[in-house]
Amino acid sequence: MAEFPPLLSQEDMKKNKILLAYRDRCAALLVPLNECRKKNYYMPWACGHERHEYEMCEVADFQRRVKAMDKLKAEKREQAAAAAAAAAAAAAAEESK
Repeated sequence: MAEFPPLLSQEDMKKNKILLAYRDRCAALLVPLNECRKKNYYMPWACGHERHEYEMCEVADFQRRVKAMDKLKAEKREQAAAAAAAAAAAAAAEESK
């Protein structure tokens, strides 16, 4: 999936009875999936394409969040290393006096 579907408004999510736990970037794909499920009486094989699109969106969103968290952790590690280097430099300057 190259990009995420457009975000649904809170009113649209409420109108389509999307549970709070599922109100994320992929909620726009959950609406047609739920409609297909209701139309086909929740037959497991009936809505394969819609389910696949929704699940792939969820995977892509998870990967995006993991990448963002890894970036934040790397920045925090760099800041900690810079602070440790500054503290070591300050200690060396104090020691040389």
